[in-house]
Amino acid sequence: MKKFKTQKLVRATWPLLFFKTQRREYQKSNLSSNSNHSCAPLRATGAFAGKKGHKIEMKVKHKDHVWNQWLAGLVDADGCFLISKGGQLSCEVTTHCEDEPMLREIQKTLGGSVKPRAGSKSVRWRLTHKAGMRDLCTRVNGLIRFNIRLKQFEKVCACLNLTCLPPAKLCKNSGYIAGLWDGDGSITLSVQKSSASHSVLPKDYGKMTRLIYSRGHHQLTIMIDSSDKTLLESCKTALNLGSIITKNPSDDPKHRHPKVHYRLYWRGFDEVNLWKSYLRNVKAGRSVKHRRTFLVHDYFELKAQKAHLAEENSALWKRWRNFCHVWYNIPK
Repeated sequence: MKKFKTQKLVRATWPLLFFKTQRREYQKSNLSSNSNHSCAPLRATGAFAGKKGHKIEMKVKHKDHVWNQWLAGLVDADGCFLISKGGQLSCEVTTHCEDEPMLREIQKTLGGSVKPRAGSKSVRWRLTHKAGMRDLCTRVNGLIRFNIRLKQFEKVCACLNLTCLPPAKLCKNSGYIAGLWDGDGSITLSVQKSSASHSVLPKDYGKMTRLIYSRGHHQLTIMIDSSDKTLLESCKTALNLGSIITKNPSDDPKHRHPKVHYRLYWRGFDEVNLWKSYLRNVKAGRSVKHRRTFLVHDYFELKAQKAHLAEENSALWKRWRNFCHVWYNIPK
């Protein structure tokens, strides 16, 4: 009986073994017939790997294009194109020190240097060599949209003898908005009311304490700030969500924008979930802000259970307190 089962198994699997053997011999013959013996990966050809290899190649190209869109959005938000008096071209992107891994990824792809800036909690990626600048400009050509950055980019393209392409219409699958948010965006849980003793507590610890005891006086908001209203309107149209308001310096004297600027923001369960779906679809964005987007589901779940209104030191209230610690990344 055992011998019969073994024979049956061999008969069922021999076509698969034969197919693998033939494919291995086919690849070896291709390698031996190549006169250059290069180490480049084999392209999908023949009956064994045609369509599958083509799909993989298309996916790689699409991924690179989305990454270029994301890079253009980040440069529009936190970057600049420069031309020195000696004619040297350069590009810089400056972010918070916590976003250094994001700049390291850009450095890995395009080269350049990443160094901390003196006197501030920020790091800067700088690209100066001409070959890298040509590669960068080729990648983001037709993707730069911010009016100030576009003027800088046109001058750099003229020095490189490149034709500066006008930006195309934004679509909902573009990685540009994710890059713009990584640079000029934020996700906050603002507190509208707090006690006198909590209002004087400093820094993130004070923000966390005010959120823990805020009861119902808090609001989740995702936003992008910019001085270019047309840019925010195109993002709003592409995503089909959010609202735009005007922020005057007199409204908030402590704000870092000394001039009139605009804010695209969205709130509520439905709009925030649409934003999460967008980030998940484009698979772009590497800033620390994305850590908080993973906590949004927990926030709405606790709010639905009214954990922020639960009795102090109850099990439900302790879950809310633990969430506030994680939100501000403060150990208990």
